[in-house]
Amino acid sequence: MSTTITSLALSIAARESAIAARAALVPLGRFAHSFAVREDDKGNVVKVPVFDRTPALEFNSSSNNYSTASSADVAGKNITLSHHRWNSARLLPDDDMETDVGRDWVQQTTVSKVEACAIAMAKDALTAIVQDAGGSLTWSGGTSKAKVANARKQAIAAGINPMAATLLLDSDKYTDLIAELDASVYGTTSAIADGYVDRLLGFGRVAEVQNAPDGFSCAVVADDAFGIASRLPRVQNADLFDVSDISLPELGPWSFRVRATGTNNVDARFLGAEIIYGCAVLQPSKILVPGGGAGSGSPASQSGAA
Repeated sequence: MSTTITSLALSIAARESAIAARAALVPLGRFAHSFAVREDDKGNVVKVPVFDRTPALEFNSSSNNYSTASSADVAGKNITLSHHRWNSARLLPDDDMETDVGRDWVQQTTVSKVEACAIAMAKDALTAIVQDAGGSLTWSGGTSKAKVANARKQAIAAGINPMAATLLLDSDKYTDLIAELDASVYGTTSAIADGYVDRLLGFGRVAEVQNAPDGFSCAVVADDAFGIASRLPRVQNADLFDVSDISLPELGPWSFRVRATGTNNVDARFLGAEIIYGCAVLQPSKILVPGGGAGSGSPASQSGAA
């Protein structure tokens, strides 16, 4: 029987999978760097901007005029595309997409595969944050609200504007906080359904981190402190695989691609999701984690081999 996955079925499944991926990437949403989507390969390097946010000085026609600026204002940092994630399922040679597995199978499988790649990317990013943070954060103060207030004080003391930063909390801490708050405070269903609240208790965003990597409990991350570069992956071994695919533009900077692949010599097809990316701390001093302070911010310390 035919194992063809139609382009329409693939397109519908891709749109549904974008919702699942976005949920897994909520913790990274405010400080994700967006780059032009183009095909690339694992191992390549992307230079991303670093904005130092130096203070404004008095205008001086000779020393501080329209043609003078600190070269550190818009610097660049290399991020290696060190991760190539792929997650797939196989249709057996005698399975027919229309009668044996159906469009629902295609949709549910695509959603699970994109979500698996999104969770892997979020874990890699959070691991890098824990490893390379330049400042320390103490989670203490009695009630959860008091602990958030204490974290805000620490952010200000470290030179971080809390309203231009995200407070990341593991599921236990986030749940405890929401349990203390009245719905009139957080105001939207996103607090529970999506796992984040914007402009809460003096932070630009408070977000829950599900599927947290080992060693993660909480963090303060300034909006311009962390970089993730992602690219649409090229077709690998084009002479071996017959490939049809679709990108997920709904995910903005996250360059996911859903692929239906088949080997040219075997009557079987594979359905999966794929992404190439790299992540790095850009400004270590603008990230606070418990026990932090020794972070190098070097892309070389990225974790999670592809």
